[in-house]
Amino acid sequence: MARLWFCEADTTAGRIGDMHHLGQKNLKDIEGDAFLIYQPQKRGSKKVSAPVQEALARELDLHDLSRKTFLVTEHGKPSANSGSLDNRVRKWIKRAGLVDLNGRVTHSQHGSRNGVATAMGEDGSSLFEIMALLGHSDP
Repeated sequence: MARLWFCEADTTAGRIGDMHHLGQKNLKDIEGDAFLIYQPQKRGSKKVSAPVQEALARELDLHDLSRKTFLVTEHGKPSANSGSLDNRVRKWIKRAGLVDLNGRVTHSQHGSRNGVATAMGEDGSSLFEIMALLGHSDP
């Protein structure tokens, strides 16, 4: 699940509040290419259409896509809310050793979102391309 979360976060640059809702229903084929399409929960956000990156496609091949959501608990159930998923993400990050000298986690879903946007800018994406992936409506 940790790797699936990371691939999903890297592909969508979504907010933690959206990650626990995504599932097979959000996968769409557009002219032979797979996209994750969803409406972010945050008020005023624009619909997001993110091309499924190779790492996520490979990871999804390893999971049961008939379940309601991609990310599930140890019991196979969707996360109850974004807070419960956020707690699991923090545990995964801590287990990966991404902590400071005091043992506090140094990475997060928001940090992943920020990192994807920064990398897009450094790779030459326009402001509007970055806004489209992040679901922003105002520069």
